[in-house]
Amino acid sequence: MPTPDALKFKVAPHLVQDLGLNLYTSLGRVLVEFVANAYDADSPSVDIRMAFDQIDLQRKKMSADWKAECATIAAAGKASSDSVAALGERTLPPNVTIEIEDRGVGMSREDFQNRFLIAGRRRRDEDPPELRTHTAAKKRLLMGRKGVGKLAGFGVAHVVTVISRKQGDAYATKIVLDFNELKKKRSTDDIVVPEERIDGGAGLDPSGTRITLSALLHEPTQNKESTVSRTLGDHFVLIQQKDFSICLNEQQVKPSPREWDFAWPDPNLSPDTYVAHSYDAEDEGRRITFKYRIRFTKPGQMLPGKERGVRVYAHSRLASMPSLLNAGTNMHGFRMTDYMDGVVIADFLDDQSTDYIATDRQSLRWETPLLAPLQQYLSEQMKAACKACQNKRDKDAETEARKDKFTEKQIAAAGLPKHRAKALYKAAAAIAQICTDGVKGEEYQTRLPILIDGFAQGDLLTALNALSKSPHPNFNQVIEEITELTAQEFGDFSRYITGRLSGIDALDKIIQEQDFRKGKNEKELHTLLEKNPWIIDPTFTQFLTSNQQEDTVFGKLAQYLKLGKYAGNAPAMAAKKRKWDNDRPDLVFFLSSEGLARLAIVELKAPNIYLEMKHLLQLRAYMLKAKNWLDRRGKENIIVEGLLIGCHAVPETRTTGVMLLNNEIRKTGTNALERVYDLTEVLVQTRRAHQELLEIYKKAAKSA
Repeated sequence: MPTPDALKFKVAPHLVQDLGLNLYTSLGRVLVEFVANAYDADSPSVDIRMAFDQIDLQRKKMSADWKAECATIAAAGKASSDSVAALGERTLPPNVTIEIEDRGVGMSREDFQNRFLIAGRRRRDEDPPELRTHTAAKKRLLMGRKGVGKLAGFGVAHVVTVISRKQGDAYATKIVLDFNELKKKRSTDDIVVPEERIDGGAGLDPSGTRITLSALLHEPTQNKESTVSRTLGDHFVLIQQKDFSICLNEQQVKPSPREWDFAWPDPNLSPDTYVAHSYDAEDEGRRITFKYRIRFTKPGQMLPGKERGVRVYAHSRLASMPSLLNAGTNMHGFRMTDYMDGVVIADFLDDQSTDYIATDRQSLRWETPLLAPLQQYLSEQMKAACKACQNKRDKDAETEARKDKFTEKQIAAAGLPKHRAKALYKAAAAIAQICTDGVKGEEYQTRLPILIDGFAQGDLLTALNALSKSPHPNFNQVIEEITELTAQEFGDFSRYITGRLSGIDALDKIIQEQDFRKGKNEKELHTLLEKNPWIIDPTFTQFLTSNQQEDTVFGKLAQYLKLGKYAGNAPAMAAKKRKWDNDRPDLVFFLSSEGLARLAIVELKAPNIYLEMKHLLQLRAYMLKAKNWLDRRGKENIIVEGLLIGCHAVPETRTTGVMLLNNEIRKTGTNALERVYDLTEVLVQTRRAHQELLEIYKKAAKSA
């Protein structure tokens, strides 16, 4: 027998927080635990009731009140963090609740005491042998294992009320778990749980359990109804609704909708047909069998990042979230991972004496001898599946491109040699795959001519860079794929880039040696940059200036902005020392592509004239006029950028305008729509960009 002062192991009530709030961080995952409990209780269904609109309204009100309190305290000169309760610690009004109700076998008072109120209870070790793996009535495989899912409610609420009526009882038992009361105690031994006997069964007929979550927390309750519904549906996607239905606000929950384009292995089988595979477990001396299927959604239907990869189920419940495991990002067809949804049915995981599933059911203990071979096999299968799917899509896309009249007409008009035309069809197919509507969409029909122009003029590098500015997240991968199309192009590309680099070096020397304040040289520099916009930015491939036809959008804009021939005789005006309008700087041109929805206004100052704040203000006014003009003509989608190029003053300069500009640059940082460059900086960036392109093409040539 222990002595009176023997050491004792105790558990602090804050463990409830660690196993609740800190483990179950979203509303959907909290509800998953209660749904699993309902399933294990042999309930035919589970009903979840919550007013999302009311919760959202109260969350916004709580946030507004908190901000107002912080502002009031701050205005009084006090530290708000010391005087105002943190938003994460506040709870919604008690009448805003979440209810989860099932019609399972229910619990008696004794069940509460001996089962429910014991966190971490291992029913598979303590229950009678016949009840350790299956339910009593319906012989369902048990989902619960760790005995901590009952604490999930504290992930979204401070108060968890449980009312349960056991089958055959004429009454129900009610208990209340209040987190704020629990944490006042030093040990769980000191906690007394309030209880109440409710005659008549509290509306649970003939048996069942109702859980009410109240004093809801701000952050974990922010999920939308559709998100919660999909989470529940995805976690229990393998359960037949006729055996167990899940309803959220009287609507049957459904898994995330999917339209399948390809499945692996055995592509000819239905995507929903699972294929069995076995392996010998390392150091286990036994054969492990599981089922799996790797599916791909249709082109244009990319999955969210957190849903890509293979997810693992054990006993019809999600055991591991989607993951790419060890499938490397440099594998062939890696773009296909954007569409990959794999399912693994590994019931053997729940049949082990050792627990291989993480407590939060986000991952598995992949490094163990039992699962290491499974991880390796699934990784290899994902690689093989991506390669097969990519090959299929490449073939389908090229076939579609060759049949498309628009594509055929555009390529024929370019008059390219056969080997380039063949490569171009492959490139067109690659672009079509990442365009929302394929070859029939406006996006494809806008971008294909840019690529063809690059092929025809030997300027494919710049064309590809222009295409990479597409908002589509996979365009950079398409560029890499296109560079591998034909080895015959690599020599030309390499010489082309090398020639540009030599030109950049020569221009750098000229700028260092010449005085561009002279009108003649300044005009020549202006013409050079206007005719060769790649010097400013390699992505400037197509440009229109005031010399374009007046009936084009940008031609009319040039007339409105008084560019080029519409500006009058610029050199003559400069000679007469006439002042230029603030909104019409002296050396300005713009680079544009309506198809790419992009307009770049370039204001050039002589390299030996220090840039000042007034120059930036001129550029901003110019950008504003252009944007307003385009917006009034229904061209709101066109992004207007501004580049101010000249010469930065030396650090010790104390001119007010220079100091104001430097302060503005420091304050705003690198703004995507407004950039200020020294001309030498432009050359440095352009040189670096071309050097990187040269390295990419050398790498592609080696792998071709």
